Amino acid sequence: MGVPTREARLAHARVHCPLWNEGRKDEWVASWRTIVPGAVRMLDPVGTKEKHGFEHATTEAYDMFQPHLKMNMVAVHVNGDEMAWVIENHFTMNGETLKTHSIETFAWDAAGDLLIKTYYDMPADVGEGDDPSNFSSERTTSSPTTDPLNWRSSARSPCRFAPDATLKHR
Repeated sequence: MGVPTREARLAHARVHCPLWNEGRKDEWVASWRTIVPGAVRMLDPVGTKEKHGFEHATTEAYDMFQPHLKMNMVAVHVNGDEMAWVIENHFTMNGETLKTHSIETFAWDAAGDLLIKTYYDMPADVGEGDDPSNFSSERTTSSPTTDPLNWRSSARSPCRFAPDATLKHR
């Protein structure tokens, strides 16, 4: 099926955060399907265990994080067979909301298979064989710290969509 069109990728980016923030799971997953014709591999974040499958990248991630996360799309860039975006995340746990940014990249091959890479701060003790979701409940219930790179300050959060101007070709 190949690489989705630039228009399809931008259309998905436009609705990614609003659908997430509004709790519209079925529509959010369906939007992903419009740009994922093949298999999915994901490094979330880069430096940790690779994950596989459309369900893991969409439904499982949604179920795990949507109740705690709101997102705001900051920038989207589509170049060739790739796309990248920056999201401002607001993660709320135990009544405390923390803000951080993530960089997420998407690269399609000729068969339409997608490699997703995410970049955000991780604690030093999370390594390449780890799945950071296994650390989330332990970290998010710990007491706050002033370390700007601790797990709590780098957790991903939900988003609101920024103006359409951020999605225009530059």
